[in-house]
Amino acid sequence: MTIAKTFSAAASDYDANAQLQRVVREECIGFAENCFNPGCDVLDLGSGTGAFSEEIRQRKLLWNVTQLDLAFGMCAHARQHNPQVVNASADAMPFADASFDGVFSSLMLQWSPDPLKTFREIARVLRPGGVGIIATLVHGTLEELRTSFAALDETAHVNAFADPATLTALLVHSGFRLLAAEQEIFTIKYPDLLSLLRSLKLIGASTTTGARKHGMMTPRQLKRVETAYTAKFAKKKALPATWQVLYMIMERN
Repeated sequence: MTIAKTFSAAASDYDANAQLQRVVREECIGFAENCFNPGCDVLDLGSGTGAFSEEIRQRKLLWNVTQLDLAFGMCAHARQHNPQVVNASADAMPFADASFDGVFSSLMLQWSPDPLKTFREIARVLRPGGVGIIATLVHGTLEELRTSFAALDETAHVNAFADPATLTALLVHSGFRLLAAEQEIFTIKYPDLLSLLRSLKLIGASTTTGARKHGMMTPRQLKRVETAYTAKFAKKKALPATWQVLYMIMERN
């Protein structure tokens, strides 16, 4: 299943299961309050269900927001919060050059097959001096799960998250000045492997951007992966899953 179809399928249950996404988004909104002026034109890149538009409405932040998401199902939900929704790819945005004063993107970039192309598109639609606020998952995310799947086979069952240094280099190469960058680590505990995998599916994060899994795993295969996970990582009868989040604030040259 493609990224767009996976997230469309998850749209109806997304907000109820996206606690980490909510925490990261609120952190990014805090950065945005110090960077975006009242009345400015902001692009919410990877808008999902439109939670960003709803939260800034509740906070009475006077930004003109346009939402963009690759998944049609997400766009349908986002329209309930803000009718300005575009169903398109971040790598080929249907906007004129220099259309926005700011770009806000929380936990979308990790799903881009070509981050450099995405950064260049962001640079194109931003006005000179415009600010981008981006949060993305980076290397080390779900490392416990990746290691445990290695006990089963060599297939890429977990997305290959980029290294922070690589992303910041691509950002600068695309025409930005990096104003700030910081990394935060979150650990979420699950009672068993099935609960973790179900959680990933409910937020649309069960599709890899690299090699794909071939067919569904059998109960025996799942048990093998869970045994490896438990033996190496279990703490107090719970399976921890690590999420590495990189926050970046950048200015268009």
